[in-house]
Amino acid sequence: MFSGLTDLAMRRTPLQALGFYLAYSFGLVIVLAILGAVVGTVAGLVFGDVAIAVNKAMTALGAISAIVLCGVLATTIARKRNLLSGINLVLLVLSWTGPFLGVFIGMAPVAILAAQRSE
Repeated sequence: MFSGLTDLAMRRTPLQALGFYLAYSFGLVIVLAILGAVVGTVAGLVFGDVAIAVNKAMTALGAISAIVLCGVLATTIARKRNLLSGINLVLLVLSWTGPFLGVFIGMAPVAILAAQRSE
C-alpha cells in the first residue's frame, strides 16, 4: 500500500494510489502546520501581540502552499508519466484548483493521476 511513495513515475494500483493519497495528504498537512507555526512565531515576534494578523498570515501562507505543492506534485507526475492529454489535463487543472477547498480535495486528482496508465 505504501510502496514506492517517492517514485513519482510509478503506475500505482488502486490500493497503492490510496496509500499515496493518505501519505502525501497527511504529509502536506504536517509540513504546512510546521510552516504555519514558524511563520506565526516570526510574525508574533516581529509584530508583537497581533494575534489576528498572525492568524491571517498563517492561513494565507498555508492556502498558497497547499495550492502550489499539490499542483507541482501533479505536474511532476503527469510529465514523468507522459499524461498530458485528454482527461488527464482536467485532473491536472483540478489539482491546481482543488486545494482552494483543502489539501485532501486537492490531493484526490493527484492520486488518480498516479494510478492512470501512461499513454
